[in-house]
Amino acid sequence: MNEYKPFWAKIKKIKNETDDIRLFVLKLDKKVDFNVGQFCLVGIPGFGEAPFDICSPTKNKKQIEIVVRCAGMLTQKMFEFRVGDNFTFRGPYGNGFPSLKSFENRNLLMLGGGTGIIVIRGLIQEMLDVDFQSKKSVHIFYGAKDWDCMLFRDEFKEWKKKYNLHLILEDTRNAKMSCGKGIITHLFDAVKLTENPKIIMCGPPVMYKFCMQKIVKKLKTPPENIFISLERRMHCGVGTCQHCAIGEKYVCKDGTVFTYKELKEIPGAL
Repeated sequence: MNEYKPFWAKIKKIKNETDDIRLFVLKLDKKVDFNVGQFCLVGIPGFGEAPFDICSPTKNKKQIEIVVRCAGMLTQKMFEFRVGDNFTFRGPYGNGFPSLKSFENRNLLMLGGGTGIIVIRGLIQEMLDVDFQSKKSVHIFYGAKDWDCMLFRDEFKEWKKKYNLHLILEDTRNAKMSCGKGIITHLFDAVKLTENPKIIMCGPPVMYKFCMQKIVKKLKTPPENIFISLERRMHCGVGTCQHCAIGEKYVCKDGTVFTYKELKEIPGAL
């Protein structure tokens, strides 16, 4: 099978997350095996395609969910499409996160900054779908500019039923739930965490630098147990344009998920 040959994905549902961000539920023409943390390329003939993170559980192999920000010619055209229309689909690509079994007997901390919560949401959905019950604690940190910028707000109550969800906003004036005020690193001081949890992070590059300072100082998690998604570096998604190159690695080929052990010796990786 040619992995670069696209096939059709019919739009099954569209949900507005913010003024310029939408969730698309896509019904695929054929079954696709994927792991949480992988990405796909979705497009429109004549307008091109772009990489998007898959943020849905893996059980339904003929349905995936992606989140799209209206930010350019392709995504503007995608926002014109309606339920029943078709996108092209290729993938999945990349590696994804470790299996949930590797987290069963460990404390787990998931960090999502801004739209980085899209990747984290995929893991949360997978955990809920299989009724994942860690024998240790599971904490979710999510930071954003303000309440209107937050994604998946209607899912927060469900997340809180199973796991420890901590929200923090730079501007809390319109918040509809209890939220801390500040940036995501402030949660390390506000929330009591057990040392040496496994950690998953996705967010803007500046977030990684300051979160790593807190993690090294307070949590003492070894580098091989810190998993970082560099999905923001992707361009073509198939290792051709080389825009995602970090040292000898390509984010789209060798990632998008790396351990901190892999990244810490590569200049400019974080």
